[in-house]
Amino acid sequence: MNMKENNFWTGVLQGIYFSDKDPQRTLNYEKVVNDITINDIKKTANLLFDGKNIIGGILLPEKQ
Repeated sequence: MNMKENNFWTGVLQGIYFSDKDPQRTLNYEKVVNDITINDIKKTANLLFDGKNIIGGILLPEKQ
């Protein structure tokens, strides 16, 4: 992510305007990342890996 490029800021501004994102998340990125706790990571992992998000699939080799 290159904060000196216009493409970066165009994406940030679009995200703020169209998705109601908080501009402080970009402006204070280091603080936001440093404020993440182990408990935050555990809660997110429990949400994502609760066993309800499973897809079963079988790969069959192509017949030659």
